[in-house]
Amino acid sequence: MIIVGVFWGVILISVTVFLILCPGKRRSILLLISSLLLVLIVSETVLRIYYPQIRNEKKGFEYNKLLGWTQGPNKKLYISLTGDGISRLIETNSYGFRDDEFVVKGNEKRIMVLGDSFVSNYAVDKKDVFTEVMESRMKNTTVMNLGVNAYSNVQEYLLLKQMIYELKPDLIVLMIYIRNDFYENTGVDFGTSLRPGAVLNENTSEVILLPTPDFQSIGTSEKSFWRIYRKSHLYQLLTKRLRQLQYNLERARQTIYRPTKDIPPELYLCRKELTAEVKYLYKLMEQLLLMIAKFADEHNTQIVFVVAPSMVQVEDELWLSILETYKERSEDYDISQPNKGLVKFAKNNSLHMLDLLPYLRLEYAKGIALYNRKEQHWNEAGNLMVANALINYLSAEMK
Repeated sequence: MIIVGVFWGVILISVTVFLILCPGKRRSILLLISSLLLVLIVSETVLRIYYPQIRNEKKGFEYNKLLGWTQGPNKKLYISLTGDGISRLIETNSYGFRDDEFVVKGNEKRIMVLGDSFVSNYAVDKKDVFTEVMESRMKNTTVMNLGVNAYSNVQEYLLLKQMIYELKPDLIVLMIYIRNDFYENTGVDFGTSLRPGAVLNENTSEVILLPTPDFQSIGTSEKSFWRIYRKSHLYQLLTKRLRQLQYNLERARQTIYRPTKDIPPELYLCRKELTAEVKYLYKLMEQLLLMIAKFADEHNTQIVFVVAPSMVQVEDELWLSILETYKERSEDYDISQPNKGLVKFAKNNSLHMLDLLPYLRLEYAKGIALYNRKEQHWNEAGNLMVANALINYLSAEMK
């Protein structure tokens, strides 16, 4: 934000100087330019304060050849989620996770929780994150939060392989976020990060892991996150609107319903008739889950997969507004389809899986707000509900 501010400040000062020095028509032209610049600056400022288009969930993270990025050990990071009026200090332990130091007594059960920002959950105080709530309510149990913002299931698997020997968990909980894990498992990042990915062997359906691209080897033109205009909230808003227009044009040509930046993933994941590209994403997810479960079994550790729905899946009004915006028909969709598919697959393959969608929808039907409106992650009430659902599931299903 400072870099962008300096950039626009230098431009405006330069134009002002030219206005003073240049008479006549040149002055009129420069006056027009300066007025446009002022409008841009004001628009950018308003967007940053009231309608932010860029999330800073990876702010302060470090490039990592194996995992893509890490939060870094013993860090203190001030996070501001301006859209929801949330500001707080985020601290990591010596392992680089948003948790206290992992100190386990000899008789305590160890639960390792892996996931993305729904696990690290910067939007609430640390004491309100569902892992902390679980730990406070479960006897003789340490719940270790290994959540890292924007991680895919591939990254979580690689992190598990790295940490299982040191932390020696008795139980693993791995969170699947419906909205973006499907496409991020391929290594795609519609943001600005480099991440490892996975593909399927065409003949055997075996998962082939793809390494993180080398940061030093990519061309200057590809290092887009260093470009100032990419950091502009106004630029991001305009590109979103252009992609929405592109979506409507492609819809007329029947070439949509695939992963596309800024298009709600529910429009391709929850469609009753899936495209071949999306079916592949489902298949890749399923094979990844089998691979992760096999690894846990080889290390004599139980694992539970938890399906975290998007806010769009929970709140009917939000889903209907998306259908209206993109001119889609509700009868062509089943908003719970990805969850149903994963639960069915888990049952057929003897995997332990908890789908949070029914629990969240039940609470929302009571008028309880469970998500932060702009940031779209669980608030305190959402975290409490998730903690209760997990505790009940583990008590009933895991011995």
